[in-house]
Amino acid sequence: MQIGHNFTVKTQELIAKATQLAQTSNHQQIDTVHLFHEMLLQADTLVQPLLTKLGASIQKLKQNAE
Repeated sequence: MQIGHNFTVKTQELIAKATQLAQTSNHQQIDTVHLFHEMLLQADTLVQPLLTKLGASIQKLKQNAE
């Protein structure tokens, strides 16, 4: 899958991983849950610290997004 150059490298990686997740789950399209799941797995972004600061359980979110 060719991802546009308008996205950052990190975003391109996220979309590629979400695409792989959708394919391995036999889904026809990438959905927000695929993107969200992959965002939760990225340790070097602001997503996990921000959600943790808001009181969210990263582990529970990961389980619900699977």
